[in-house]
Amino acid sequence: GYFLTSDVDTILRVAALSGKNEEKLMAFNLSAPFLSEFFTKQMEQVLPYVDILFGNREEASAFAKSKKIEDSAEAVCNYFCNLKRPDEMIHKQRIAIITNGKSAIVYQSGQTKGTYTVSPMDHQSIVDTNGAGDGFVAGFLYQFQQNKSLDDSIEMGIKCAKYVLRQSGFSLGDRDQF
Repeated sequence: GYFLTSDVDTILRVAALSGKNEEKLMAFNLSAPFLSEFFTKQMEQVLPYVDILFGNREEASAFAKSKKIEDSAEAVCNYFCNLKRPDEMIHKQRIAIITNGKSAIVYQSGQTKGTYTVSPMDHQSIVDTNGAGDGFVAGFLYQFQQNKSLDDSIEMGIKCAKYVLRQSGFSLGDRDQF
């Protein structure tokens, strides 16, 4: 998402390439509320090309406000999954995933909607929340690109986010637990 602030043309070139290839997916992270607030035009240019959308509850709320839709993770997922694609694109099924800290994850895949419960984590083991969302996206995409199920991909995203929460900064350190 942060690339919206500097080079939308490059995003659109990459997106156009992935849009014409059944095996390539374009993932996009809402990244921060200010992107939906101040880079609305750029986001509107890019989102039709996106296959997988990620965000957290605060980012989804800013997105909903910018689109004048209901302020809920479900509404944001539904808006994205039903967004019109450019005619030249292969019409792949879209996925939207909104995380919400320790609360349930809201997702939509095509027209299938659901929530995914996040198992509790010992609050005392949380060292730093920076990068937890990025860890979730990395874990999800790692599994998903291996043709794992949506549930398996979300579970790996949660596992990676929890790993990052136990680190100072976004440090991968010892990854033997994966």
